[in-house]
Amino acid sequence: ATTNIAAPMVMRAPAYSPFTPVDHHQFSDNMNIVAQVMVDDIRVDTLTVGAFIEGECRGVATATDDGYYMFTIAGNADDTGKAVTFATVFDHETHAINEHLLWGSDVIYGDLDEPVILTVSITGVDDLRAAANGILITPTIVLDNIKVQAGSELKAVRVFAPNGSLVHEVKNMGDNVATLSLSHLPTGVYLVEAATVNGYRVTKRIIKQ
Repeated sequence: ATTNIAAPMVMRAPAYSPFTPVDHHQFSDNMNIVAQVMVDDIRVDTLTVGAFIEGECRGVATATDDGYYMFTIAGNADDTGKAVTFATVFDHETHAINEHLLWGSDVIYGDLDEPVILTVSITGVDDLRAAANGILITPTIVLDNIKVQAGSELKAVRVFAPNGSLVHEVKNMGDNVATLSLSHLPTGVYLVEAATVNGYRVTKRIIKQ
């Protein structure tokens, strides 16, 4: 079992799943997992998570009202010791989960007091792209304001909802630093696009609390 993270922030996100699990009746055994999912250090309890052995979906879990993901993962004796990997869908994109477990018949990982913690990062690639283009958008977890810094004058900063609709925009700032208030936006996931006058453009995914 893995020690839980005390008093985590909780993020609500729309669940979406492309995962189709196997028919459990085709397998003789199963193992069980009690887990929680952390996305960039925020506990997210409205995702759908798939569990896989050698690329085959052996189980799918959505969170209970208390935020626990209860997995029943099908297998046979010859699956003993094989890696169980996980993936989830966030903002309609599939993300691999960092942890894996070993399958075993009648094995139980985690419980309500100490659930297994499954972690996934959704911002690392965006941060690397931004740094490479001399544009920094901070923070990733936003309470009220975001700050955009660039190596040259900013042309525009736009904020998009997951469905692609423009929800906030600032143009012709005349500076290489801008602070935008997002306090009026509902909790959720957004894309921040920053462009400079010399043609650099980056997009970063943020989470508005």
